[in-house]
Parts: sequence; C-alpha cells; structure tokens
Amino acid sequence: MKIYKYLLVAIVAFLVLTCNKTTEKVYQIEAVNDTLIYDYPNPEPVNRKVYSYIVKSNNHSELIPISSKNLHTISVSIENLSDKLIESPYIIGPQGYDFRSADKLAAQITEGAASEKEKFFRIHQWMSYHYDRFETRTSKLPGYDYDSYYGNVLHVLNQYGGSMCGDAVHVINGLLWRVPPVRSMYGRRVQLARHQTGEAWFNGKWHNFDASPEIRWIYTDYDNKTIVPTWKKLLENDAALLKRIKPIAGWDLEKYATGEKATGKQYYIVDAPEGTDWDYNFNLKPTEKFTMYYDMRGRIDQVSRNYSNSSYNILNPGKYRNPCDYGSAVFSYNPDFRDSVHKKYIVEQQNIKWTNKGLVADDDSKPASIVIACKSTWGIVGAQVKAKFIKDGKVYFAVTKTVKDTKYSKDLNWIELTDNQTFEKEAAGVEGRMAYWVKFEFTGKGAGLISSNINTEVQMNKYSIPVLKYGNNNINFTSANLNGGEVKITYEYDDKSKYDFYEPATENYGTHIFYRVGGNHTQTW
Repeated sequence: MKIYKYLLVAIVAFLVLTCNKTTEKVYQIEAVNDTLIYDYPNPEPVNRKVYSYIVKSNNHSELIPISSKNLHTISVSIENLSDKLIESPYIIGPQGYDFRSADKLAAQITEGAASEKEKFFRIHQWMSYHYDRFETRTSKLPGYDYDSYYGNVLHVLNQYGGSMCGDAVHVINGLLWRVPPVRSMYGRRVQLARHQTGEAWFNGKWHNFDASPEIRWIYTDYDNKTIVPTWKKLLENDAALLKRIKPIAGWDLEKYATGEKATGKQYYIVDAPEGTDWDYNFNLKPTEKFTMYYDMRGRIDQVSRNYSNSSYNILNPGKYRNPCDYGSAVFSYNPDFRDSVHKKYIVEQQNIKWTNKGLVADDDSKPASIVIACKSTWGIVGAQVKAKFIKDGKVYFAVTKTVKDTKYSKDLNWIELTDNQTFEKEAAGVEGRMAYWVKFEFTGKGAGLISSNINTEVQMNKYSIPVLKYGNNNINFTSANLNGGEVKITYEYDDKSKYDFYEPATENYGTHIFYRVGGNHTQTW
C-alpha cells in the first residue's frame, strides 16, 4: 500500500512540474563579428582588482588612490540598485572631462591659456590624446545623414573615437567654435585631392594645420616660428615646407603638392558646420547596469561606418583595426516580471495580467505579449536576449526604417528570433542604429513570462571612458535625479599590466605620458 502511495505522490509531483515547466531561451541578434577575438583574446589581467562604492546623492566624489605605474582599467560600471529611475547618471574621471558638452570641453581645454595661439595649440594637442583615427566609408544605412554626422562634435568624440581625416579636422574646428569667448575662434576644412586638412582663424588671420595622426602637424615658415597662414600658400609657393617632416614622420604630403594637384583645380574650402550636438545623457531603469570596457570585446559597427583600411590591421588585412583601438559598453536590463515595478517601462502590452508568479495571459485563448524599448545614445553594435518562459514562448525584435529614429511605431516589422540566427550587416539588423525593440510572446493555458535579460552593446571611444590613472583619482558621479534610489559604481582594473606604462614628467615642464606596448593582439606599434 505504501508503494502505491509513494507512486501516486511521485505522479502528482511529476504532473505539477510538467505543468509549470520553465523554458529559458537565449538569442544573439548580432554575433561577435571580429573572429580574431578568439585567436587573439584580451590578455588576462595579472592582478585583477575591484573597487566599488555606493552613491545615494545626485553628486558624489570618491578618491581612489593608485600607486601602480603599470595600470590598465578593464571596466567601469554604473548599476541601479533600486526600484527608482536613475536619470542622466555620469562619471567624470580623474582627467576631468565631460564628454556630454562640447562647450564644457572647449572651456576646460583652454582654461588659463594666455593667448588665442595657445588656445589653438591646446585644442590641437587635446584632440591628439582623445581621438583616434581609422579609415571608414560613409553609411549604407537608410536615413543616415553623413553631413549631420560631421555637424555633431560629440557624436564623433563619443561614439567612434576616430574616423577619416575630415572628421579629425572637424573635431578641432567644432571645439574652436566653442572656445571662450565663443565665436572668437573658428576653423574650416580644406580639401587637398583625397585628403582633408584644416585652417584655424585666430589673431585676425588663418593658420594651417593637419589633424591626421601620422601627419598631425602645424607647418611653420623657415624661421620655425611663423605659422604659414593657408594651405593655398603652402601648396602654391612653399611646397618644400611639407617635406621637412619626412625625417621624423617617414613621409610627407608631397604627392598633394605636385603636378595637377598643385594647380588649384582640386583645391577648395569647406566651412566647418557648427551642427547640433547629440544628447549623451541616458537613464537607468531598475536592475539596469551600464558597463564601459576599455577594450573592445568582439563587436564593431561595420554598417553605419563601413571600415575599409587594410594598412592599419596587420593581422587582418582588408578588415578593420585591432580591438585594442576601440572601447565598448553594454546596457544590461534584467527585469523580473514578478515585480510590477517594471510595468511602467513596457512600451506596449497585449492581453497581459501581472501576477506575483510572472506575466500570464488575461485570456488563455489569445496570444499575450509585451514590448520593451532598447535605446542608446551610442550606435549599437550587437545585442543578446534571454527569456525565461513558463512553458514556452517566442521572442521577436524590430527596428525602424531610419537609423536615428527612436520612436516606437505599431507598424514595425517584427522578426522572430531563432537559434543560431544573426542579422549582421542586414537592413533589418540592429548594427549601427540608435534603437531597437524586443517583443516577448506566449500563448495557451498556463503559459507566461517570468523574467528576461537584454544586453545591448554599443561602440564607444575608449578615450571618453573615465579610466583610472597613476596617483590620486578624483571620481565625480553626477545625476540629474536619483529619485531616492541608489547606484553602485565599480572599477575593475589590473595594476600589474604587462602592456601599460606610465612615465611622469621629471622637470617643471613637459607632459606625463601614458603609453601601451602591444595590446589585445600583443602587436607592437
């Protein structure tokens, strides 16, 4: 009799478990697209360290002392620990720069400068330290306006960190427009055949400059003091001045100053547009976390900016640069739908009932679904979606027709996610866009949705990440409104890096130098 009793209990337990079986599904909307990550992964830290602290006010300062000269910041994160919305969280690192405002940057860079000439040289030097260059083509995505890209200094500085020669010139010109007193200085782009240089207006006249890394020069006359005013003068009268950099740089601009290129037929001036800067503020929903990685982790935006230069990538000719040249960041949102606090962040819901066991259908005979918006102020390079269903369910994603459109529409074209399916470089993919939407759907009696995890990866200029440095690090956290919530700031770093070195200035002049030998691919540059 006891045996039948135990058997009956076992059968009931089996039926209960079967009826309440959960299914977890994981989908990659964009796969890792730099396969060299697997062959040449990020080097493991020698001595991994973590520094975390809790912030409960809209403005918080933290001092992090670092005594190591072999320091490499691995990641920096801001995590919402509360059930409140965290509005516009931001970390200003020890360098003190706020990459959300071109006006603030221009003022910070030139503060205390004694002359307009010094202001210009400071802007030119700052760009060298905080902006990288790699070759790109223009966007293939619908609605991507290349001219508006040029017109947004913050977009160039934050998202990509580098691009072609004209973009580098625009960074300088865009900051010159904003140097106090505003409009007292400005710049223009100059077309030299296939190369763009610049000219800066200060002290009542034009001054030549080049902004590309290998030829980031200001050309002087033979007295080595007077800056030659225009590229027209350099090309038509003093082309030999361009050759003087060859012993140092290894090459010069002679090819742009000889033959047909010197006649003026291919020479013209493009005034740098002021543009309207992008808003780099974002909010963190409950459970959401934003993590910045100093080294790229495998994804790069190959759509809105189509990478084409082979000379910069020794290990992968014809492709894009090595991962150590890029930074990335991830928005991770982990809603548990047994908690109704997430209800206000649902874009749309159909036939849904919120319960303490998760989302279930209000009417079992009809499909039930919710839609979550995934927006970013940076260009998206990839996404991973996880869903924990009661029984089973489906996951879809959708994008708008134009890359910069972040407004939800009920006319979106939903694509069902399936195993081993990605959408790299397709018009329907998320790569290069500023927003996408995820829909979770389930049908039938006893079906439901317990939780989800959405990781949205974006491409980020690594020089805009508030990394640590040798010495005392004053870390300033700001927020428009914590709404009574709290966040956790976490720095992860290696203080015994094999590749990162710091050399302090030993005299009463000079610059403290951070440099890196090798990197992700252990390649010496």
